[in-house]
Amino acid sequence: MEANTMPNQNSKSGKLSAITARLLDNKIDILRLELKQETANIRREINETRTELNAKINETRTELNTKINETKTEFNGKINELRAELRNEMADFKNENTKEFSSIKNEIAAIRNELAGIRNEIADIKNTFRWNTVGIIVALLMGFAGIIAAIIIPQMILNHH
Repeated sequence: MEANTMPNQNSKSGKLSAITARLLDNKIDILRLELKQETANIRREINETRTELNAKINETRTELNTKINETKTEFNGKINELRAELRNEMADFKNENTKEFSSIKNEIAAIRNELAGIRNEIADIKNTFRWNTVGIIVALLMGFAGIIAAIIIPQMILNHH
């Protein structure tokens, strides 16, 4: 039975089947070849796109690095400006404080001198008061001695005579 089902190559239908099979084989070979070519084209396009993308990425990296370096330079410049301003302000502040402290020291020295002068005046007043007190006491003693002498001497003279 199998022999009957297989087409005979010598028969008309067998020849058509063989031709159809060859045509199909040729068509399949053509489709395979087209598929290989299309696959190669797609791979080439993928590689070209990948190359373009890598070029864009590198270009973008370069641009970003340039921007970053510019920003760093600008930032460092501004930081250096701020440092310089702070140093100047600190120097000015130090100079002003030095002047103020010098002025305060001079005022304190003047007050000390005034206090020393007042102390000397107080010491002079005390000294003068002491000597005046001594003088008054001596004068009082002399006055008492004179009074006592004026009272006692005449009585002694009277009593002696």
